[in-house]
Formats: sequence, structure tokens, C-alpha cells
Amino acid sequence: GLDASTPEGLQRGGVSGRAAVLPCDHTKSYMWYRVHWCEMPFPGYPNCLDDLDVAIIARWIDQGGAATFDPATCEDPPLE
Repeated sequence: GLDASTPEGLQRGGVSGRAAVLPCDHTKSYMWYRVHWCEMPFPGYPNCLDDLDVAIIARWIDQGGAATFDPATCEDPPLE
């Protein structure tokens, strides 16, 4: 039920109703957890995202999830 195609969809979340992305901390973001443990794009998908793609998602979240949230919400976002 998650619509990851829009910022509003990521904020709204899926069936659970919890936001898929919590800006500035990928370890607390449900979306990162699901791709890290190969549960997205959906259970049973034959190919997990590779480590680089998972790292890119983590960095995007840690830097504030630009285009979804205001990056200025992070106290000290990483520059890389």
C-alpha cells in the first residue's frame, strides 16, 4: 500500500500508516529497513537492491530526504 512515487506517499506510509522515511536517520526509517533486509520493493521479489543502492537510499535519508522533506531539518547533514 506504500506509494513511493510522491513525497506525500512516503510521508503517509503504507497500510501501517507510519511514515516510510524519517529524515536524517536512515536506521529509523521503515523504507531503509525494508530495502536493507530485502523486503522491498515487495516480498518475494527475486532481486534485492544491491549494497550501493541501499547505501544511496541511506545517504539520501541522512541528508534529509530532499524533495520529500526540508533538508534543513537535519542538524548536521553529511556532505557526501
